[in-house]
Amino acid sequence: MIWWIERNDFEQIKSYSEQEVHQKYDKSIEIEGQLMGYLKKVSADKRLDIEEFIVSTKGVELFNALYLIVKKYELNAPIEQLIFEPKVLAEAIEYWFQDYSRLWRMRNKESELFRIKDTMVSICKKLREF
Repeated sequence: MIWWIERNDFEQIKSYSEQEVHQKYDKSIEIEGQLMGYLKKVSADKRLDIEEFIVSTKGVELFNALYLIVKKYELNAPIEQLIFEPKVLAEAIEYWFQDYSRLWRMRNKESELFRIKDTMVSICKKLREF
């Protein structure tokens, strides 16, 4: 089950407007583009750092999209425009997680990644149910 359902932390979820989430998504896209520009300019030993920031930024984008889906389908909030449809987002998260996993393995233990993978699988499964 997804954390916000387990904790019933719906008040926190309701606190951001649809417009704010779209603005944050757009800002993340902008930051990702800037980071991509840096990737070409940094030395090879710093490239991994920039790649991690890029993947993190992409994660923020995807989870902003997830936020609107949760509000619409779990909380029945009136959302006019989703960033991604649920099934499209599930696929995007899976691709993102492949990149995340590749970078994770370069600096962290595989055993810790397994927990994150379980969460991503649960989220994608839930998205496909909408």
